[in-house]
Amino acid sequence: MSRTEEQQRVRRAEHWNGRQKAAKSDKELAEVMIDRAKSAGVKAEERGDKQVWYSLARALDTWCREHEA
Repeated sequence: MSRTEEQQRVRRAEHWNGRQKAAKSDKELAEVMIDRAKSAGVKAEERGDKQVWYSLARALDTWCREHEA
């Protein structure tokens, strides 16, 4: 990993860690994590990951099945 990539990784981690710590409720934390998943999805798609959105959809489907009445 280049120095620039490492710096980007550190900045990204600081950003998301700060947003997670600032969440005032579990609902706000979930909203932060959804934003993080979308951001990660865009970056993965830019890198050529053709399955990224399908993978996220499957994970969300599993979560929904566990929590829907």
